[in-house]
Amino acid sequence: MKNNSNRTPPLLRGALALMGLILLALGGFSLWQWYRTRPLQAALDSFTAETPLSFRMSYPPFEVDIQDFSPQARQQLEKLAKSYRFPLIVKSEPAGGWSLSFSAPQGNVSITPSQVVFHGEDGTLLRVEYFRHDKKAFSQVYDEVERLMDQAAAEMEAA
Repeated sequence: MKNNSNRTPPLLRGALALMGLILLALGGFSLWQWYRTRPLQAALDSFTAETPLSFRMSYPPFEVDIQDFSPQARQQLEKLAKSYRFPLIVKSEPAGGWSLSFSAPQGNVSITPSQVVFHGEDGTLLRVEYFRHDKKAFSQVYDEVERLMDQAAAEMEAA
């Protein structure tokens, strides 16, 4: 008489194998994303409130002096830069609007409302959307940028 101690139905064994394969593929994709974005993450972690910034708009004629960026907003930008987690590399360009840029030892970083763009010293270009970040810090940075744009618009109208 044959002892058949494995009484798991074949359908359940197949479903478990398929789930394991899917989890393995997702884990590999996450690991690949993490590996590719390591230089960007290091650049974001190197940002401090004293790091020189530049400001760019995709539509003229606004000129904003980034030196008017308040110290509190710079601290919130530092908090935001260090809070970015769970990256997804995308191919599309940012949708326009404004961007805050800074240089890090790893390359140049531009933070836009929708993406973080990284131009590495080795010529790499990464466009990354993050699923997790400090939403309160982002809101305060966004409000500061809007304040500076309103101030620049008022100065243009006065001239």
